[in-house]
Amino acid sequence: MTKEQRKIFNLINSKTEEAKVLNEQGKVEEAKTIVNEIKTLRTQLENLVEIEDAERLEIEDKGMMLPKESEKKVVDFVEHFVNFIKTGKISDEMKESVDADGGLIVPQDISTKINEKKRALNSLKKYIRVEKVNTLSGSRVFEKNADNVPFASVEEGGVFQEVATPQFEKVDYKVVKYGGIISMTRELLKDTTENIKKYLIDWIAKKEVATENKAILTVVDATYNSAVAIKSYDDIKTILNTKIDPALLPQTVILTNQTGYNWLDTLKDKNDRYILKDHITDPNVTAIEGKYPVIVVTDSTLPVKAKKVPFFVGALEEAVTHFEREGRTIETNEVGDAFWTKDRVGIKARMRFDTKAVDKEAVVKGEFTQGA
Repeated sequence: MTKEQRKIFNLINSKTEEAKVLNEQGKVEEAKTIVNEIKTLRTQLENLVEIEDAERLEIEDKGMMLPKESEKKVVDFVEHFVNFIKTGKISDEMKESVDADGGLIVPQDISTKINEKKRALNSLKKYIRVEKVNTLSGSRVFEKNADNVPFASVEEGGVFQEVATPQFEKVDYKVVKYGGIISMTRELLKDTTENIKKYLIDWIAKKEVATENKAILTVVDATYNSAVAIKSYDDIKTILNTKIDPALLPQTVILTNQTGYNWLDTLKDKNDRYILKDHITDPNVTAIEGKYPVIVVTDSTLPVKAKKVPFFVGALEEAVTHFEREGRTIETNEVGDAFWTKDRVGIKARMRFDTKAVDKEAVVKGEFTQGA
């Protein structure tokens, strides 16, 4: 992000905080004015990015040196990477010790671009708690949720009653390694470094999101498998009003698939108004009543089973923790006979983490039955 882009981005953040405060104070119209300013700033930022990209491409077409150091780092990395694949020689810029087998770490410039790609692919990881860990296994202790029973009254000179002590539970994690090898053709290696970079970024981002989303949804689906029937908007309101701890409502989201979103998008309240609206502080987010963001994944990622459309309502950030031992790495794999006969080169991507449910009361599962 350039200096000018960062300036607008910081202004958007400050305006967002200002809108939140005004909205909490009940100054709805003033908050709406700020939201409109945020929309204008977002458009301004998008225009600036396109303008600067056009300027960069013009410079490249003319064969001039790139003015941005970060762009040069990206190009250098890809050139070293391709050179390593072709010659087997690792330059000093590419050496990195990961663990026993070593490897080529994705530099910050490319890592940032992969993160941008992941956001476009709707990674669920941003909605849960992420904790960096330095060991392959371990545990965390959490206090169990319990009803808040008040102290009993005590008369003057009376006897104090013994109260129940807090209850705790242990959550164990064990890091699992995930990864795969991309088989790259010789023809692609002879292509431009920019095309190779885009190819790697797209492939890694898609695989990362698919891997993390599957782990998160597997935990959520296994933990919250007792579903509440949803037949109307009133049933969703009942979950929000009676099933979710009021303290968690500011963090509450609704996670569903495309089929579930389509049903939500057609729901209206008793005044014949659609319940889905732009979020009060982020016009790019769709929310129920403008307060509870709706997260949508594909039907293939979160499938409809036996005509049951899943909805997970609650604070995912409190419900699930992602224990991350190692982020993404890229390595070249030794070229075996199978790759040799097909004139291909193997590139390996790897990540290590574990995902666990830590608060089993922070989310409620609902199901809408198709055709009911």
